[in-house]
Amino acid sequence: MARLHPLDLPEIRNHLALFLPRHELTVCARLSHVWYYSLLPYIWSELRIVPVGSFCSKNIPPLALARGSSCIQKLDYIGKPKTHLGSLHCPKLKHLTLHWYDQFVLDFIRRHRITLKGLTFAVIKDQDENKQNNHEFWETAMSCPRLESLSVSGVHITRQDLPHFWGLWSQLTFLKLSMLDIHLPGLEESSGAVFTRIKELELDGVGGRTQLQLLAWCPELVSLIWRRPFHHVSDSFSSDLKSIGNLLSDYTQYCPKLIRLTVEVNATSADDEILPFLKSRSNAPIERLSLKKNWFGEATWSHLQQSHHRHKLKILELKGVRGKMVQEILCSLPNLTSISAPWIQDIDMIEDPRPWVCLGLTRWSICIDLVQKETSQRMVFERLGTLQSLETLDLAKVESRGKNHRPLGNVQFLSFGLDHGLDSLRNLRKLNCLSLLETPQEMDAEDLYWMLENWPRLGHLYGTLHPDGLMGQTLRGILVAGMVLPRIDCGVSVS
Repeated sequence: MARLHPLDLPEIRNHLALFLPRHELTVCARLSHVWYYSLLPYIWSELRIVPVGSFCSKNIPPLALARGSSCIQKLDYIGKPKTHLGSLHCPKLKHLTLHWYDQFVLDFIRRHRITLKGLTFAVIKDQDENKQNNHEFWETAMSCPRLESLSVSGVHITRQDLPHFWGLWSQLTFLKLSMLDIHLPGLEESSGAVFTRIKELELDGVGGRTQLQLLAWCPELVSLIWRRPFHHVSDSFSSDLKSIGNLLSDYTQYCPKLIRLTVEVNATSADDEILPFLKSRSNAPIERLSLKKNWFGEATWSHLQQSHHRHKLKILELKGVRGKMVQEILCSLPNLTSISAPWIQDIDMIEDPRPWVCLGLTRWSICIDLVQKETSQRMVFERLGTLQSLETLDLAKVESRGKNHRPLGNVQFLSFGLDHGLDSLRNLRKLNCLSLLETPQEMDAEDLYWMLENWPRLGHLYGTLHPDGLMGQTLRGILVAGMVLPRIDCGVSVS
C-alpha cells in the first residue's frame, strides 16, 4: 500500500493556502490536477478586473474568468464595466467594489443580491450621466437583503435619492462616507431610527457640524474613524476643527458603546483639544485610540493616567508621540496590546529603570534610535525580550520618519546579530512577523538559524539582511527551508 504524504491530505493543502500569496498559489496549482482543484478557490477568491484600454489593464481570458467565477467572493472592477460583466455569474460573491455603473452593473447586482454583504461605490461627482441616475443604483442596492457594509465615495446625492439612501442605511452595520458634499441634503429631517444597527462609522473628508450629528443617531456605535484631508478643509469647517473635542463630547453622549476612536486631521492641533471627549467618556473607557499630528501631549497623557482609560486602553496609535513619552506609556498602561509611534531612543529606554508593565503587548511598531549604539544594543534587546507575547516586531515605521519625526543627527538602528545581543530575544516564541525595512542589517547564517530555532512561529521577515547580493540569496534559501516565505528584492532585500 502506497504511503500517504501529508500534502496528499486536502486539509493540509487548504491550511497552507491560507498563508501563500497568489503568485505562489498559481505555481503550486500547476503541480497536478489535485493541487489545481484544491487551490482554485483561494486563487480566485479575490479578483480585480481592469478593462482593456484602461491604465494598467489586465486582460483576463473569458474562459479562465468563467472557470474561476464560481470561487469569486470579492470583486473589484476598475473603470467602466464592459458588456461581459453582464454574463458573469459569481454564486459566492460577498463584496463588490465599483468605480462606475451602468445597466449591466445594475443587472449584475440584482443577480447577486442574495449573497452580497458588502458594497463599495465610487464615481466622479462631475459626471452628469451618473448624477441623474443614482436613485436607480440606491434602489438596486436596497434589494440586497443581506447587505451589511456600505462605502460611498464622491457620489452626488440629490433629494430624489434620499428615500432610498436613508432606507439602505437601516440595514447596515458598517458605513463609510468619503468626499461627499459638505452638507448632506435632508440630514436634519431624517429619522434617527434608520441608523440603529450601525456599529462602525467612518467619515473621510466629510466635514461640518451636520455630519457629526450622525453620531446622535448611532446608539450602537462601537468604532468611529474621522478623517479630514488638508485640501478639503474649508473656512466653515476650520472653527469646528478648533473644538473637535467639544463637538465629539457633545454628540458621543448618544453613543455609550463607543470604545474605538481614530481622528486624522492634516492640520496643527493643540494637545488638549481631545480632552473634552476623553473626559466625557469617563463612564465608558476607550479601548483603542488613534490620533494623528499633535493631538497627544502632556495634558492628554496626564488625564489618561488619572482616568479609567488607563486600565482599558489596549491599542494606541500616535503619530506625534516619541522619545520619553513612549517610555512613559510602556511603563503605565498594563493592558496595552498594540502600540505605534514614530521612534524612541535607547537612552529613554535605559535611563528609566522602571519595568514595562504592558507584558501582554502583541504588536510593536516603533523605530528605535541608538544614540549610544556601541554600549546600549544588548540592554535594548534585553528590554524587548521582556515582551514575551510579541507577535509583530516592526522597528521601521517608514512613513513616520519624515524630517518632523526623525531625531537629530544620524539614526542608528539595532543590529540583529548574536554578537550584539540577539539571544536576549529568545523568549519571543510567539513572534510571527519581524520588520527591519529601512534598517540595513549584516546578518550571517548563524543568526538566521538561531531565529528559526527560537522563534518557531516566524513566518514573515522584511528588510535588507545583508549588503552583499550573493549572501542575501544564501540567507533567503535558509528562510525558505525553514518555512519562512520571503520575497527577495535585487538579491539583498527580503520582503
